[in-house]
Amino acid sequence: MIAVILAMVVIGVFELSIAGIALLAMVPFAIVVPLVLTIIFKSQAQKRYERAKEVHDFAEENGFEFTHVVQNIKDSLDSNVEFPKRHGFVRNRVDKEVSGGTFTMLDHQYTVGSQNNRRVIRESIGIYHSPGLNLPIFFMRPEQFGDGVLKFFKGDDINFDDYPEFSKKYNLRGDDEASLRSFFKPELIESFQQEDGVCAQSTGDTLVYYKHNTLVGKADMVQFMSRFAKLVGQML
Repeated sequence: MIAVILAMVVIGVFELSIAGIALLAMVPFAIVVPLVLTIIFKSQAQKRYERAKEVHDFAEENGFEFTHVVQNIKDSLDSNVEFPKRHGFVRNRVDKEVSGGTFTMLDHQYTVGSQNNRRVIRESIGIYHSPGLNLPIFFMRPEQFGDGVLKFFKGDDINFDDYPEFSKKYNLRGDDEASLRSFFKPELIESFQQEDGVCAQSTGDTLVYYKHNTLVGKADMVQFMSRFAKLVGQML
């Protein structure tokens, strides 16, 4: 059974011909398993190499420092950012110091689901950190099915009557509602309105920006960080 499953994986990934399938069927089970696992491992390693090269090239072209780190997500942050609360690790981190702070982009990967129904989530995260910042603490994410039940236990999220589209799109929460209403100025709200699926968080001295399960390709990295930098500028 295992051999059949592994064979199907190879056929699906590498699109083997009929002759290739027949040849694979003739290979003894003891050889098939390590062979298939080796092929899968090499394929994944090649994808990781190609991704690292994409991020490295972006860093070189845009004045960032590239680090091919593999570490826990929480260990990679310079502040006590509670997001994400999942286990996960980081690869392909780039940093750029600017006046007053540091911009960072990194690849975050983690798994969700049960053992028999496990999914790998990969997403690009933008981070701005400045020790001198003292911004209101908040967490914002897209509205989800079931938020109505959440409101019953945690109360309503923060909505803006003058911006119903923003309020419909996003679930915004924070301990100091008055400060957040003052902090979310019209230009900031309008910028978020133009985005889809954005998550953002402030811990006071650190801002985090990403889209769930979205790994930004090289062609879109400049745009991703430019949008984030614009939002940071509107928050400062």
